[in-house]
This record gives sequence, C-alpha cells and structure tokens, in this order.
Amino acid sequence: MQGDTMASAHPLNAFGTIDLFTNDLFTLHSFMSDADGEFVRTQIIETATSVIVIDAQYLRKYAQWVRSYADGLGKPITRVIVTHGHPDHWLGLEHFHDLPTYAFAEVIAELNYTGDFWVGLKNKELGSAVTDKPYRPTNVLNEGREVIDGVEFVFSKIQGGEAATNTVIELPQANTLLAQDMIYNEMYPFVGELHGEKRDIRCFDGWRAGLRSLQGRGYDLVVPGHGAPTDDASFGRMIDILNEVEAILNSATDHNDFKAKVMARYPEFRLPLLLDYSVLTLYNLMG
Repeated sequence: MQGDTMASAHPLNAFGTIDLFTNDLFTLHSFMSDADGEFVRTQIIETATSVIVIDAQYLRKYAQWVRSYADGLGKPITRVIVTHGHPDHWLGLEHFHDLPTYAFAEVIAELNYTGDFWVGLKNKELGSAVTDKPYRPTNVLNEGREVIDGVEFVFSKIQGGEAATNTVIELPQANTLLAQDMIYNEMYPFVGELHGEKRDIRCFDGWRAGLRSLQGRGYDLVVPGHGAPTDDASFGRMIDILNEVEAILNSATDHNDFKAKVMARYPEFRLPLLLDYSVLTLYNLMG
C-alpha cells in the first residue's frame, strides 16, 4: 500500500452519506444514497489530475448531486463506469452522458436490449424522479490491469451471479476492492436474477462461485454496492447469507412466506424492497 489510508464518514442530510478514504495516490469518495435511492453506492476516485466515477445512481436527485460533487473537485471527469445492468446503478447516466462512459461489452449489450424496458417500467413506478430516456455507456471497458494517472486498476468480470455480468474493480496499491453488487452489507440482497437461454437458472451458484474467487486475498477495504464499507470477511458472510436465503426459497410455500422468513432471519437488514423485486421473477409474478 502506498501510505496509510485514512477514512472518514460524513452524513449529507437529505442526500445520504459519503465515506472518504485517502492515501498518497488517490482519494476514494464513496457516496451512498438514502433509502429512496436504494442505498446505492457511487465510487468517485480522485487522482492527482482527474476523477473517475463508478456507477451513476438511480434517482435523478442523487445523480445530480454526484455530478455536482465530482465537478466540484476541480478536476476533469475522464470516465464514468457502469458495473452491471440493474437500473439502480445506471439510470442516472442522464447526468453524465456528456462524459466518456464505459462498461464491459456484455453490460453494454444487455443495456441495449433492456434499457428501454427499464426506463418505461421505472417511469411508471417513479415518474419524473427517474430519467425518461435510456442513456447507455458508449465505450468498451477492457478486462485486466490499467494504470490511470499513477493509480493501478484491475477490472474483472463475474458472470452468471447477482447480475448477468458484474464488474469488480481492484485497487492493489491500496489493497482495496470495489465489489459493488457482489456484496450487500446488512441489506436484503436482490436474488431474482435468472440466467440461461430459458432464464431458468437461479443466481445463487454463480454468485457464490464469484465470491469464492475473491476470498482470501486479504483486502483491507471492500466497498459494496449497497451498505457500509466493510472488509475481506464480507465474502464469507455473503456466501452464508446466500446459502440461507436459498434454503428458505427452497422450503417456502409461496412468495409471501419466502419474504417473511428471510426478514425474520435477518431482522436487522434494510431494503426489503429488493425482496419484493426478487419474488417477481422467482415466483413468475411479472404478469
């Protein structure tokens, strides 16, 4: 690690929380929205001369705040990265579309296929709180190691798990992993992703395999897609949660029973809305 990493957290009243992690090479500004924005995290990496934004938020007000905050750092935003295809992480691209936007080719392809659907659905649910136009990343993110302004990034994809393709970003010089939605920290996980040509393969096996591939690396800091920053032990905890949620799913009598039993098992967790989203596909309730 290049120097000691110092951390601080600052509540932002009506908007959410920002956690700052600073070392000799960069500062990580990790913003988490409030509950109505599904506690989504956007990572803002400030290097010596530039800014990189990872995930663009869900609601307009949070995307606008992140853009204003990033602009306020006084350095050019050189890229905006979307980590996966779930709408809570990319609908806010409306406020970043004038910048270079990136995602893995698989994520771009997914958004080309599903973007109009998600915008239409979320407009019906939330009205003007979300964008009315699907903005998509336009540049392909390459997997592997890249040095940006002296900071080493390792971009990796995990497929067939929480989403069709999840992006995780390692910052080796700070022993840090930006895990995004591979990790939910004390939040109910979205387990409704279905894979395969027939969309009949549940996410659990692929998600656990991805987590196991990240275990044992000894990260000092692991930043989730939803919830507070955590540590290397989070991979084992997430595997245990997935095991228990899958067992509940296999024994539940219906979707109401499933949700009730998961909430009873983890009463301290937040964001039960993601259980509601999960059962729509798990129990074929989309209509």
